[in-house]
Amino acid sequence: MPGSKYERELRFIDTETARLNYLKTQLMESMPADPAEANEKAVQVQEMENQIADYLARKKEIEDSFVAAGLDVPNMHKSMNASVYNRVSDE
Repeated sequence: MPGSKYERELRFIDTETARLNYLKTQLMESMPADPAEANEKAVQVQEMENQIADYLARKKEIEDSFVAAGLDVPNMHKSMNASVYNRVSDE
């Protein structure tokens, strides 16, 4: 059974924050000597940090709603396709 829309949103948030963190690191490692270009990259890094903060706030909001409803927070590290588990045979 596919996950709920909130589980899919949590997966999206995890994927996007990882992607943005990677891009941010790449930008920070390659700061140019030209002050105008460096300022432009600094603005891009700040925008990425703001987007990451927004994603993490939304993630906390979703997780808190699961807890408030008395549900377990979904495990995002489990495969979405893992709906069938291997049985241990008695043979």
